[in-house]
Amino acid sequence: MSKFLSIIFCKCPKCGISDMFKYSSFNIFNFITMHPECPSCKVNFEPEPGFYLGAMYVSYLVNSFIFLLTALMLTFYFDKSIIFTFITVGILSILVLPYTLRISRVIWLYIN
Repeated sequence: MSKFLSIIFCKCPKCGISDMFKYSSFNIFNFITMHPECPSCKVNFEPEPGFYLGAMYVSYLVNSFIFLLTALMLTFYFDKSIIFTFITVGILSILVLPYTLRISRVIWLYIN
């Protein structure tokens, strides 16, 4: 599996086979719970305490890109009002939060 698809499907950075997270992103209470190590190749998913603090920066970049792109398209391409754009981006932020948090952790682990 390519690195891009491994990141999108939240697979192990070393083997690309096993899932990094225990539960689905639709599980509202446990969507961020990770395995301590890869079930197949035993690579450690938490190298040190506070390791995923840097994933906040990745999450900020990913969310900013999604929300800015959405706001610009709604405002200029579809000619919607600012109120409609704010409400839509607010709802979108709630809906994509679990997945962007997971993706930011995966990207941070792949970078390091």
